[in-house]
Amino acid sequence: MARHVVPNPQVNPHLLREPPDSHAVSRWLFETRRGRRYLLHAAIPKPGGAAAPVLYLLDGNAAFAALAPAALARHPDLAVVAIGYETGNGFDFDARSRDYTPLPPQGRGFAENSPRVVRPSGGAAAFLAALENEILPHAEHRFPLDPTRRTLWGHSYGGLFALYVLCEAPNLFQALCVASPSLWWGDGMIFDALAAAPQTGPNLLLLRGSAEASPAIAASAVKDAFGRLEGLLHRPDRPNVAFAVIPDASHRETLDRSLPSALQLAARQ
Repeated sequence: MARHVVPNPQVNPHLLREPPDSHAVSRWLFETRRGRRYLLHAAIPKPGGAAAPVLYLLDGNAAFAALAPAALARHPDLAVVAIGYETGNGFDFDARSRDYTPLPPQGRGFAENSPRVVRPSGGAAAFLAALENEILPHAEHRFPLDPTRRTLWGHSYGGLFALYVLCEAPNLFQALCVASPSLWWGDGMIFDALAAAPQTGPNLLLLRGSAEASPAIAASAVKDAFGRLEGLLHRPDRPNVAFAVIPDASHRETLDRSLPSALQLAARQ
């Protein structure tokens, strides 16, 4: 089977060109102590003052470009900080694969029907440390952001990373919006991690598209995986969990179409 090529066009965020009157928009590079460089975008409520609840976006280049100014303007008191990479394209596939995927346990590989992993991987622990100790403090020092009202959004590998955060740092964010997570990673290792995760934690919104089939993963497999995820998380002892299906959305389309829900979730924190 030929390798499935994911489109990766250049992006020019509309928010940078025509921001809504409600927000001030900026973009800059941030380098971690380990020398990792991240392109950060921010949309901060005007005129400022009280610390704002904040929505952090992974895959920041693509996500910030997909965020419509009108959608943001409906939440004038919400800040958005997008964490991307030093590229003019929507994605840096190698960097996101490195940062968003956990290291599988020794001897554990990948299911035979899963996409073949050919990129750097296993760096989620290092990225989580940089996020907690460097990126979030940097953003929250630069802008009036409320660290007790944080929401994290992630899609695909970014969604997998958000679930990893739920397991490893359940108090880092007050809410997680998880869109189409790559549940197959490491032969489904995230399910074992979630089964052992603390029962208390952030508010969770988990989304998938109804048309998630790809050349590598059948739609039925996606549906079954989400059913297993719902069985793990949607229990009486986790009242703060919600699942939703985005009608007629492919895997890629869930990125764009999940963002309004992420804004609403973050604004409620």
